[in-house]
Amino acid sequence: MFAKFVRFVKSLLLFVLSAFFIGFFVFLAQIQKYDVPSNPGAQGIVVFTGGADRIETALRLLEHKAAPRLLISGVDVSTSKLALNRIYKMNTNLLGCCVDIDRVALDTIGNAEETVRWSQKHAYRSLIVVTSAYHMPRSLLELSRRTAQTLVPYPVKTDIFDAGGWFFDADVMELLLREYLKNIIALGQYSRRY
Repeated sequence: MFAKFVRFVKSLLLFVLSAFFIGFFVFLAQIQKYDVPSNPGAQGIVVFTGGADRIETALRLLEHKAAPRLLISGVDVSTSKLALNRIYKMNTNLLGCCVDIDRVALDTIGNAEETVRWSQKHAYRSLIVVTSAYHMPRSLLELSRRTAQTLVPYPVKTDIFDAGGWFFDADVMELLLREYLKNIIALGQYSRRY
């Protein structure tokens, strides 16, 4: 009887590990397939801070008139528009009229909640969402569970997949595994709600 139980536990562990790793490779395939839209357009742009080149990419979209207004979500409380201007050398008129800063959000859920508040205030029905490609699935999930707006993903491509040995880079693998686990948790919370 004990031997049967041990076989059952081994089989269950093998199944769980297999599902985890298959899911991880599906996640990797999903984030690698995100393409930067050639001509994005929406009523607003939102950028979730926290990764390289995200804010710069969103500011460039605003300058190229992909949308008339930008929300930078999850900015440190001490960050001002003047500080952003010093870093990104942006048109001060555009920064003054068309960029809003969210200092409330501390994580992706907070980013989504503040984005929905901001977009409702401006009556926007469509948003360009700027974040890193590896962060995009969870960002879109958190937004879509809170709003029915049209979401246009604009992934910031990093070079983490360009180097041939990325799979053996401990920092990259840690980043991807951490994001994958957060994605699993977000999907679990979403499925419990609906």
